Amino acid sequence: MCYDKVNQHMVVPPEADINIQSAAKETAFRFVASMDDFATSSVFTSKYFEGRLRDSGHYVEVDICAGGHLMDPPYFP
Repeated sequence: MCYDKVNQHMVVPPEADINIQSAAKETAFRFVASMDDFATSSVFTSKYFEGRLRDSGHYVEVDICAGGHLMDPPYFP
């Protein structure tokens, strides 16, 4: 992954951080990341937010799928 080291060592100032763990405790989260996304490090980011949410007592599911940058959700007519 080309951005893994950049994201793992990035310093995010508090005013730019996403305070996702302040969501209501009954809010459940599901992240879907693709392994072959070379535009963003979706696997690292999903795992990062999963840890923050679990530490704050939220229910989190993470699915890591084989795929690239674009992932179309299934749909029915």
